[in-house]
Amino acid sequence: MQSNFYEIVYEVDKYLANPIQNSLNEILKLFPQTGIKRYFWRELITNDKLNHAKWFNILVDNNLFSLKTSKETEIIHSKQYINYWQEIEYLEKICNNYLNKQNAKILNDIVNNLIEEYYDLIKEGYELHEHIYWITFKIFAHNKVEYLNIKHLEFIEFILERNDKTLISADLKSEFHDKVFETKNVEFITRYFELLFSFTYKDDEFTSLVELYWLEELTKEIASIIPVEYQQLVLKIVLDKIENIINIKKFSFDSFLIPSIEPSTQERYSSSKVSKVLIDFTRDLLESMDAQLISMNIKKMLTEGYDIHKRLAIHIINYKYEELKNIFWSIDYNPIDNSELNHELFMLFKNHVNEFSIKESERIIEWNETQDLEYLKEYDNYKNLINKDKRKILYAFKNAHEDNILKKDFEKYNNALDFDEEHPEFNSYFSGFTERGSKSPYSIEEISNMEISELVKEIKSFKEKESTSFNNPTISGFASEIKLDIEENYVKYIDNLDFLVNIPSNYHYYILSGLNSKIYSYTKEELNLYIEYIKKVISLKEVDNKYNELVAVFEDFIRKISSTEKVVKLDKEQVNVIITIFKDLRNKIQYYSSGNEKKSDILNSNEGQFYTSIIVFSLKVARDKLHDTNAVIWHNELKQIILEDLEIKKSFHLFEVMGRYLPNIYYLDKEWIENKLEDLFIKSSDIYRSSLYKGYLSNPTVYLDIYTDIKDIGAFEFMLNMDFEIDNLNKKVIELICIAFITDHDNDLIYDIVKDGKTEQKKLIIDFFKSNRNESVDIEKHLIPLWKEFLNSLDKKETDLYIGLFSWMNKLKTINNDTYKLILETIEKIDSFPKQYTYEIARKIFDFIPENTKKIAIILIELLKKFDISFYQTAKLIESIEKIYKEGLIEEGNEISNLIGQNGNYALKEVYIKYN
Repeated sequence: MQSNFYEIVYEVDKYLANPIQNSLNEILKLFPQTGIKRYFWRELITNDKLNHAKWFNILVDNNLFSLKTSKETEIIHSKQYINYWQEIEYLEKICNNYLNKQNAKILNDIVNNLIEEYYDLIKEGYELHEHIYWITFKIFAHNKVEYLNIKHLEFIEFILERNDKTLISADLKSEFHDKVFETKNVEFITRYFELLFSFTYKDDEFTSLVELYWLEELTKEIASIIPVEYQQLVLKIVLDKIENIINIKKFSFDSFLIPSIEPSTQERYSSSKVSKVLIDFTRDLLESMDAQLISMNIKKMLTEGYDIHKRLAIHIINYKYEELKNIFWSIDYNPIDNSELNHELFMLFKNHVNEFSIKESERIIEWNETQDLEYLKEYDNYKNLINKDKRKILYAFKNAHEDNILKKDFEKYNNALDFDEEHPEFNSYFSGFTERGSKSPYSIEEISNMEISELVKEIKSFKEKESTSFNNPTISGFASEIKLDIEENYVKYIDNLDFLVNIPSNYHYYILSGLNSKIYSYTKEELNLYIEYIKKVISLKEVDNKYNELVAVFEDFIRKISSTEKVVKLDKEQVNVIITIFKDLRNKIQYYSSGNEKKSDILNSNEGQFYTSIIVFSLKVARDKLHDTNAVIWHNELKQIILEDLEIKKSFHLFEVMGRYLPNIYYLDKEWIENKLEDLFIKSSDIYRSSLYKGYLSNPTVYLDIYTDIKDIGAFEFMLNMDFEIDNLNKKVIELICIAFITDHDNDLIYDIVKDGKTEQKKLIIDFFKSNRNESVDIEKHLIPLWKEFLNSLDKKETDLYIGLFSWMNKLKTINNDTYKLILETIEKIDSFPKQYTYEIARKIFDFIPENTKKIAIILIELLKKFDISFYQTAKLIESIEKIYKEGLIEEGNEISNLIGQNGNYALKEVYIKYN
């Protein structure tokens, strides 16, 4: 071991103060000494008192910036990385602080050479950290503009394609973009914007080459400041990119995905963000350009382009109406007949409502009257639907002058309808998440004004059109509006529920959902009516194919009436009717017996929801003392459904529900479940038993009395030998065993795992105590004996576990002779220390110094001999090592100072001088 690191450092300092070739020669002779090369470069980077003008030239003359001259490597995650940190950081320092004409040329040559070397090294199988690429980018970005060239753009593209995106994407604007136009190089500017808006298409998704967040941030600011002479060039590039996306995926820009060209709250999460960025940038660019310069572009977009081009053109005409209006009025097609253009047309008409001539106004009326609405005539209420569609665009003229013929036309259609439309400017308006294609043939106002008998007639007569148009009314749209009306006026429906039984089954779910939402408002009589309605609906043969929806809505009903927060009073007669519903629904559910079904979540399966509802309702009945016997509080008929289905093993999900609600079943009938535990946890076949275990382990609360019962029948041995497909269940098994250990309920299982368990199980035990903050853990009673057992039992191949074991030191309050020996023995067995663990060591280890100075000094020395520890709290580091020196431990202090210095941390340099 090298013990005189700082003695050698003084030699290096002396040579650095004298920037000549001979000084460098002497320093290079010292490079083989541990940590000296790192110290040399760190001084160059951080010491501004050195003569950097001279040192830079000396280093260049000796070719010390070439990777081929000094190629150092390090292994990170099994890959061989080139270590080039200090050299590239020093080049950045020169570029930022000592840039002159001569240095700019030298830096450009060095960087261009480095880029070629990077490519060669990648081909040879080496890796470079993304920060090295980033600093290289910053150097040529900060260098004088005359040296920017196509190779630099190719290098940026190379980095972005390797997914090292964030740093360079973030710095494109601040470090690079402003210089692009300064080059005055058309080829360079073209390649830059081609790069900026490049994308890939994979798995039905567009991904921008530049990281999307930073692309959005950059493009929202630059569109309006592009020099006039390059605006047409950039416009052509983005319009071509839009066309490329359409050629790949036709509907990427449709109005459902991009509802408006102008910024809007109606952003759709299903839309492509790349598409949105392109549209926003194109809009901002066109808005900033002179109307005369873009008139030909706008005319071509409006007459020859795709719908998205037409929408952009109409938006810009709206924005620059006086200069561009003649282009709009020269079109030879009916724009109102294209629903994709609706929003932009609406905004154009609304913003210039009183500026149109009589001839222009008449043309708008003609367009509106000649829309192709033939498809609506197959609906019984087609006249209303046609009036509604014709009124839609005329809403734009609602606030026009009284004598405006367009306003009069609006009033004509508005008077023919007895309801308003809230957002006529959009084809579809989202106030929250809404399914695509859920348009209703009637508005909520129209439905509200209907008698129930009239509504039922419309429900039975309405048929969906086979066309896939998004504007066609649908059953789900109609049913959704009915549900909303129920939520506003449930009494109307409660009093007429018999009318709503024999209707198409697609509507029952929505009606039941609406009625469920008002549960807490019902009188006893209304609740009776509703329970009877549920019974009648579920008894219908026509709803058999809707069992999934019925189970979900019935489970919601049961949860609401069983809530402990909002009490719903039931009587025994109502309980009996609900039990009848359970029995009827039970016969409609499709049960699964395949192994795949056990993978699904009981919360989202109809079986899981059904059996969960039985347990939840059983608890409600027991709490309210509505059960049928005094001996057991679990209502016998509800219990029998569970017993019968357990006996015939009807469902995997029943076993999972039994496991998840085991504490509740203990409450309902403790004697029965205690007698049944062995049958369930041990004697069931593997596939049912694993579902039971999954449910039991999913319970967030630990019940130690139940743990003991299950452990006593041997169930935990089964669980430890299983490999659950859900990782957190494997973890939960170990957590339960650890909790039982620290609460003195069970010592056997944890020691069995330490001696003979799987490596992953041992790691979970170590992690539990590493992260556990429970002050009740007795260090002497629990942690120390377990630590000793680990050291005695771990296999040599399980070296990674020693790292976690070492972190148990942070749980100690003091270090005695026993724990001191445990720590040193653990360090000895660790092969390597990942960087993320070293911070925790550095943060906690000094807390032990006041009472354990010598022990901690020796622990530190043993650690530093093997590992590069990062000390981020410099003041605490200096203070702690000074305490070691002050205790008279000069030799230990020196060794620690030198070891830390060799690892690149020079915070102890002055401390070393002070005590030597």
